Parts: sequence; structure tokens; C-alpha cells
Amino acid sequence: MLFANLFRSREDRNLLMKVFVWNWSDRKTDWLTLATAELTYRRLVNRYTAALILPYPRDQKALAQLGAELANEMFGLDDVTPEMLLTEILPVGIDLCKQDGDDNLKPDYYDVIEEAIEAVRDNLN
Repeated sequence: MLFANLFRSREDRNLLMKVFVWNWSDRKTDWLTLATAELTYRRLVNRYTAALILPYPRDQKALAQLGAELANEMFGLDDVTPEMLLTEILPVGIDLCKQDGDDNLKPDYYDVIEEAIEAVRDNLN
């Protein structure tokens, strides 16, 4: 994920420009707004991947810290703590991503991801 974020193709940015700024979109946004949003997104992914590469349980603590910081930065929620994320919010999120009655904890979106990977693989050949 980090390498994809850092070394993505220029064509990705060109597609975003074409879709959101130029002729296909009725000018839904301007170049500056798109560039700012793209930079913000890339910084967020870098922070997220930096937390994910840590060994367990440091990865969860770093993700909880990031979540608390984002809650404050994005929504002004200064009462969301890393401890709250680890003990209350994260377990609920994990439960929401499980299939009902599936003991092997396979995410409910697993099949969709597999289909997308196959579609990308088919188009690369």
C-alpha cells in the first residue's frame, strides 16, 4: 500500500483530473481543490501504512493513536482517546466486518475484493 501510494502512475492523477476537473465532469471541482485533496489523502495513507508495518501490538496502538488524532483533526472530537478506540470502537468495527456465523473471521467484503483483483489481473494480461 505504501509503495502504491508513493510510486503511483502519473496516469492515475491524469484520470482524476479528467474525471473531476476537465470535460467529463461539468467541472465538479477545480485543480487546486483536487491537488489539495490528493495530497491530504496521500499523507493519510502514509500515516496509516506507517502504523500498519509495526509489529503487533504496536500496530494497534499506533492505529488507535492515528484514529484519535484524525477524530480531532477532521471532526474536532478531542474526547476520543486511543484507549477508547482500542477497547470500544475497534472491536465493534472488527465485528461489523465479519460474516455472520463464520468462525474463520472471513470479512464480509472478501468476495468483492477477490472479484476486483481478478478483474484487474484479467485486464493486465
